[in-house]
Amino acid sequence: RKLVDTLGHSSDDLLSLLDNTLDYSRNEQHSSTAIHPQDFSLSLLVANLMQLVSARAAEKGLIASAQIDPALPDLLCGDANRIRQILTNLLGNAIKFTPGGIVKLLVEHGGEPGSDHHGRVPLCFVVIDSGIGIASELQERIFLPFHQAPDVQGHYGGSGLGLNISRELARAMGGDITVSSQPGRGSTFRFSLVLPASQPARPAAG
Repeated sequence: RKLVDTLGHSSDDLLSLLDNTLDYSRNEQHSSTAIHPQDFSLSLLVANLMQLVSARAAEKGLIASAQIDPALPDLLCGDANRIRQILTNLLGNAIKFTPGGIVKLLVEHGGEPGSDHHGRVPLCFVVIDSGIGIASELQERIFLPFHQAPDVQGHYGGSGLGLNISRELARAMGGDITVSSQPGRGSTFRFSLVLPASQPARPAAG
């Protein structure tokens, strides 16, 4: 079972690397990033995502959890595959750089209370870990392609593309990714996005 788990994780890592490399190549060629909005369930996306990452977190003895603001609508319109790709990168990094403790995903309402957003929903996906943290002078540089912090380069592996691609995808969808962190005290990544709420299908006239 351990060998099969290792094979599965290696396959996931390879797929992520290929996705990131292809996206980076498109950006280098100034090709527009393909975004395909469609209706999706927020709760189902988060549940499937946590199922994917929880096994790896458990192997390291980490406590992985997710929480969605109950005030958010469940049905939204956006590119669920791209959102999943970004969150997989952020959660994967959180697990990789957390030797012990917690990894948490919060999905929050990103707008001002009571504000009229004209049928659009401001979201903030917050990925929190209790890991090694990032020095303030490196917090923007980690979003550069092929860049990793000097104290983790060669020790944790990776291509140095995940955060760069994730931010590019977020911005292609009209959102952004920011980070706040302190060395030795963990990191918090915020992926903000505004999506239209899906309209429930009307029953066909009898």
